[in-house]
Amino acid sequence: MAKNRRPHQRRTKRRRAGTGVAARSGGAPGTGRAAAGTYPLRARVERASFPVVKRLHALPRWLVPLSMAALFGVGVIVRDWLGLACLAALLAFMVWITYLSWPVLRRDQRLIRLLVLGMLAGVVVTQTWNLP
Repeated sequence: MAKNRRPHQRRTKRRRAGTGVAARSGGAPGTGRAAAGTYPLRARVERASFPVVKRLHALPRWLVPLSMAALFGVGVIVRDWLGLACLAALLAFMVWITYLSWPVLRRDQRLIRLLVLGMLAGVVVTQTWNLP
């Protein structure tokens, strides 16, 4: 074992200052302070999205993924306008969350999100063409 390795540090529940999303994006969420060089559209979307994201964060952790799975299930099983509406709502939600999280994602995470969005968009197009 190498001698110049640091001893393993215990993880604590407290986070270090300056490591959160607000620190990485350049401003505290909801304060209207966007990162330097941020486009005005992104700043407006982040500011408008903050109350909704705050409410989503207050929900039980299992509720949002379960709701997304339910929307996908109904969208794939039901072959009419209701199924298409569920899939479109799911796609819009995922595009919105991806847009908000894009600046803090690594390249591999971005690729995975784009693949999922592309597959979901393909399902929406398929469902649209197969409407009765």
